[in-house]
Amino acid sequence: MAAEMWALRGKNGKAEEANWGSDAIVRDVACIDLFCGAGGLTHGLISEGLNVVAGVDVDDACRHPFETNNSANFILKDVSRLLAWRLIV
Repeated sequence: MAAEMWALRGKNGKAEEANWGSDAIVRDVACIDLFCGAGGLTHGLISEGLNVVAGVDVDDACRHPFETNNSANFILKDVSRLLAWRLIV
């Protein structure tokens, strides 16, 4: 059974909890895993239905396990040097 997904959304300046339920499918959100390492979080997010398009890490030793276990792209880069407009697909 899929885990329930929760989020905080600001409404009139106040945060509120929103439950999308355990059968929710998030299709129009693309995720990038910063500090992805070998890709364990990415793997879990993909298996729960999220669209993870890339993982970013500064350690090139993470490339092989990340790409072997996930369908997302591996970006070898220091996250402090990322430019948002270059990540837009």
